[in-house]
Amino acid sequence: MAEIGPDYNIVHDIALENTAILGINLKHDYFSGIFSKLEFINAVTYLKNLADRNNISSLYISTDPEDNGFNAYIQMKKERRLQRSAPKSPLDSGFEAQFEKMFSDAHSPMVSKSDDIFSSSVLPDILHEKGIRYVIIIGFHTETAILRSALSALDHGLMPVVVSDAVSSYSERIYYEALDIISQSVEIIDSRDLMKRWPDQ
Repeated sequence: MAEIGPDYNIVHDIALENTAILGINLKHDYFSGIFSKLEFINAVTYLKNLADRNNISSLYISTDPEDNGFNAYIQMKKERRLQRSAPKSPLDSGFEAQFEKMFSDAHSPMVSKSDDIFSSSVLPDILHEKGIRYVIIIGFHTETAILRSALSALDHGLMPVVVSDAVSSYSERIYYEALDIISQSVEIIDSRDLMKRWPDQ
C-alpha cells in the first residue's frame, strides 16, 4: 500500500485480481427515478467493460429489509424523498431501455434483509473466500443502501470504493450531501479516475 497522506489516491493501490464490483438495487423502479441516468449509464458501461476484460467478479444485491415494526415510517420517509424526484425527460425511455439491457443478468440477485448489505455474514464470507480486499460499490440509492453499506464494509475487512457517477438518487442535492458524508470515512472516486489507470479499450 502506498504511503497514506493528504494526496493519497486509492486507485494506485487497487489490484484488480482481488477486487469485486458490488451492484446494489440495480432494478428498473430504482433507476427510473434517479436524476443522473446518462452519467450512470456511461460510468457503468466502462465498469462492465473493465470487469469483462479483467475477470472481475460482479455480485448483485437487492435490499429488502425485514419488517421491524417501523415499515410504515420507513415508507413515509421514502415517499417524502420521492417528492424530490427529477422531472421526467423525453430521453428517459431510451436510458431505461439501455439500463434493462445492461443488467439483464441481474434479475436473480442476492437479497439483503437490510440496507447494509454486510449486516449478514453471507456476503462478507463469499468475498473473503474469493480473496477480495477491495469492493467497488455501484447502484442505488446514495443516501440509503450505498451510504450504509460503504460505511459498514471496513468493519468486515473490506476496502470500499464508491464510484460517484455509478451511484445515484432521486435528488441531486441529497445525492451530493450523501457523497459528502460517505467521503468523510471511505473512498469516493469518479469513473474517470479509474480510466486514467485502466483506459477504456
